[in-house]
Amino acid sequence: MLSQPVRIDNSTSLYRVQVGPIDDLASLETVRATLSDAGFGQTFVVSPTQ
Repeated sequence: MLSQPVRIDNSTSLYRVQVGPIDDLASLETVRATLSDAGFGQTFVVSPTQ
């Protein structure tokens, strides 16, 4: 479904799915749309700390 690296954290009763890294804004929007179409409507963008 996604051509990006994916990590799933299920250490609690909730699942956190991390996708990326994503290099550019166009790719980011494509991934967000793909996730939304798959039923993951709540997405957050986290930028790396400098």
